[in-house]
Amino acid sequence: MNLRTLRIAGTFGVSAFVIACAASPGSAATPTTTIRHGDFIGGLSDTRSAGHVEFMDDSLRVYTDNNTSQAKAAEYFSIAPEFPTQGSIAWTGTSPAPGAQLVFDVDGVTGNGNDYNILVGESVYGQNWWLTNSSSAAAKAADPSGTNDGGNGSSYFGTLAEWKAALPEARALAGGFSLGSGVLGNGYIHSITLGEDSYVFTDRGVDGTDGTDGATGATGAQGPAGPAGPAGPAGPASAVTTKAATDAIGGYSIVKPAVNRIRIILSTVDQDAPVAKKVSWVVKADGKPIAVISQGHGAKSIVTARFAKLSGTHTVSIVKNKTALRSLQVRTGR
Repeated sequence: MNLRTLRIAGTFGVSAFVIACAASPGSAATPTTTIRHGDFIGGLSDTRSAGHVEFMDDSLRVYTDNNTSQAKAAEYFSIAPEFPTQGSIAWTGTSPAPGAQLVFDVDGVTGNGNDYNILVGESVYGQNWWLTNSSSAAAKAADPSGTNDGGNGSSYFGTLAEWKAALPEARALAGGFSLGSGVLGNGYIHSITLGEDSYVFTDRGVDGTDGTDGATGATGAQGPAGPAGPAGPAGPASAVTTKAATDAIGGYSIVKPAVNRIRIILSTVDQDAPVAKKVSWVVKADGKPIAVISQGHGAKSIVTARFAKLSGTHTVSIVKNKTALRSLQVRTGR
């Protein structure tokens, strides 16, 4: 198992699986496009206040905080204009999984009222993709299901191949995903496949370095690295530079432990190396993960664990990079 699989299994207690929204007839390798944060189309984003999307080394973490109307995480990216006849999403996490999304123009003509339509592929509906109610009348009129209106997400549904046959002039605009709204979920998208193209996700730059933390490191070189430069003791300065280039240093502290509650600060030292590895944290309550956090250098996160009154004594444990650091007892009172 690689680190990603271990992290996922530890978080959800399930194995990785692929949710196929349409069957894939061939076994040949598909062209792969890497999606980074800057590739999301801002004008189409529908990630709300209780929804979150985080780029990882080789996946996309998607989660929501609750099951309210604000619990939605939905993002989109550009794809080839050829209307696909199959699609799938590879997901590890809670159920239901996010739905794969296809944004399309009915006839390839801009500005005639049918430019923006969305098909949604969800595993519960097998190979059928359903059309959102906000889509154009022209898209709804092409409904492959005819008078069959039940049990497939909306009254307008069919396989991607059936939608393409019904809309021969349709042009694909974007692909994407949506978790929610109103769904409490947490997991990782490993890839989305649309037609002959597969789309994967990473937080690393085009040159292989960490895109987010790399920028922070470059700035740090003018700050922390300056005082510890050539004028400092040669030995310690060299040791710090070498260590920062291979690993980030993580620590924790406990803030105001109280009855029914404990608050933990997880942080990494602000290093100046742009390629420092991330620190993986897991905070557990009574053996079950309540927070899974990936940090680069110079990061800080606060985790608060609360327990019901008069529910006995609870154990909170802190794990860094798969190594248990400490277990704490939290007593509950009135």
